[in-house]
Amino acid sequence: MSSQTMLYTSKREVRQATDAGKSSYFSNFKPTKKEISLRGYLVRYLFEGNEKFKIDGRTHYLLPGEYLILNPGEMVFTVEEQSKGLWFEIPKTLLKRELSQLSVDSAEAWQGFYKKDKKHIHLCDHNYLASMDDLGKLLKQIAEGEVAEDNALRLVCLQLLNSQRTVYMKIARLTSAKLSTRTELYRRLCQTQAYIHGNLNSPLDLDTLSQVACLSKYHFIRLFKEVYGETPRQYLIKQRLDRAKNLLVSSKKTFHEICHEVGLKDSSSFGRLFKRSFGATPQIYRQKNAHIMR
Repeated sequence: MSSQTMLYTSKREVRQATDAGKSSYFSNFKPTKKEISLRGYLVRYLFEGNEKFKIDGRTHYLLPGEYLILNPGEMVFTVEEQSKGLWFEIPKTLLKRELSQLSVDSAEAWQGFYKKDKKHIHLCDHNYLASMDDLGKLLKQIAEGEVAEDNALRLVCLQLLNSQRTVYMKIARLTSAKLSTRTELYRRLCQTQAYIHGNLNSPLDLDTLSQVACLSKYHFIRLFKEVYGETPRQYLIKQRLDRAKNLLVSSKKTFHEICHEVGLKDSSSFGRLFKRSFGATPQIYRQKNAHIMR
């Protein structure tokens, strides 16, 4: 391991390497509860187990397939069952330096990074679906050994800034006057988005989704469209069809089984929606992409 990587690697007791053959960014935690002084910015990607983080009065529950971003502060870290994942603690100096070197094409897009004193960088602390953005994809590549260890921390830092820039651009679309209010609303919408992806095979209606977001149905629909550019129903159907498309070429399941798995109970409406979205019926789409299954 290079001296630079060592400099940027947390040495606290809470971080334990899984085995000598893996990167020090891999961590394997047994059931524990610890108080940690988080001096840098935490990026935690989880692929096994469940974890809980409590910082600044907020509690974050992290599940497999998600990554968490936390700002520096005093934190309580709880593991109820053995967990595995990646653990990056990015120093304040590194994040600030990389941010200063990025080209700024829109002042509004970067304004959320700084607190009122204009000195301290503040990220949108939340858990995100790893499959939904480039930072999550990078973390998955690191976990699979596709990224050199010496470059991992800086790449995570850069992609973290780019991903957070996109987050703050979405937050800026919300019509509330205060940044703190917009950020909280965005967190609720993210939570609902994750709920949708985790329950595609279940009946999902506006009552359920608005309750997850802790918003009235009217405000939920309006805010969801402001951030994601489509209504919750349109987004839900799109995600179900995308999941169905992947299952058509990655499995030998019947159309009826696929419909049931993605929450589309009516096979005939599934066929119409699929053709409208992808220009071919499910049968033809599977035939054209049959080589992918081999």
